[in-house]
Amino acid sequence: MATTSRRKPPRPRFGEDIPVTHQIAEAIGHAVVEWGRTEDTAGVLTASLMNVDHTQFRAVASNMMTGGKFDALAAVAQLRLPPRKAATILNIVKEIKGLQAERNRIVHGRWFRTRNPEVAERHAYRAYGSLTHKQEAVSVGRIAGHTADVVRLGRRLNYALERQGLYRRSP
Repeated sequence: MATTSRRKPPRPRFGEDIPVTHQIAEAIGHAVVEWGRTEDTAGVLTASLMNVDHTQFRAVASNMMTGGKFDALAAVAQLRLPPRKAATILNIVKEIKGLQAERNRIVHGRWFRTRNPEVAERHAYRAYGSLTHKQEAVSVGRIAGHTADVVRLGRRLNYALERQGLYRRSP
């Protein structure tokens, strides 16, 4: 017969084990979610412009690399929309792709705490996972600013979807 210990397991010490503060973690999470929403909107808009079922096209779009989703949208917009409307989509895509490098640093960077709970130290990685030893201090405000830009552009894509007649905003 095996006996079990009645001793309590040690309490986890999360304060020491979490690499960033809650403020930084929430900002990173918000940035990731909003970028994902914008990617999804780009896929739905692409499907709408191609006259295919957007729910089924999500299987295709979800397997595309981040930049590929926006490249596909730009190409389809040029083929299917009048020049003025296509130019609007192309400008949105260009702005979004301009935010992609920072998105990649937010998502793929290595984050560490600093003494300031509103600031974290981010290390960048190069190809093949080597640490570049390039580090920078990144604030919650900087991440939030990036997220606000992504949300603004995502709303513009949603407006384009609305104009395609895929859905209507509630009054």
